[in-house]
Amino acid sequence: MTEAQVSAREIRRRLWNPIGGHESSEIEVLSGPALRRRKLMLAVEKQEASIALAKRIDECARSIILEIRERASPDRITLPSILRAVVRQFGVSALDIRSDRRIARIVVPRHVYMYLGRHLTTLSLSAIGRRVGGKDHTTVLFAVRKISQLILVDPRLAADIDNIKWELGIR
Repeated sequence: MTEAQVSAREIRRRLWNPIGGHESSEIEVLSGPALRRRKLMLAVEKQEASIALAKRIDECARSIILEIRERASPDRITLPSILRAVVRQFGVSALDIRSDRRIARIVVPRHVYMYLGRHLTTLSLSAIGRRVGGKDHTTVLFAVRKISQLILVDPRLAADIDNIKWELGIR
């Protein structure tokens, strides 16, 4: 076997092994990196090993690892993390937030949850509404607008929202 064939085999082995200590199942969830990795593998199988190919593989692997780290970052804010923070701040339960009850002590935290979900995540109004007990996107829009107005006139609510953001790591 030539050195180029050995190098090509080693490159293939490294590409198919898990990247950065992540298990294969974790990488499969991250379709972007996994997809790029498969495309790169197909390109390697069609080419002979060379320095240019090794550099291309190195660059691609670095971008894949960076994307995996970004997606798995604990700093990433999610609706469940927002829900936990809202529940702690307002002293209501997660079931209350998702319920259809219209009691003021529940409605305000629910609206704050929708407001923060809209401003701190990339989810659509419909996606947020589905996670708040199957609410319509217009309900979420109403809540976002309502809290935006209340923040301007209610310093206590503004402070509550600031406390939640601080708990989520937004300073």
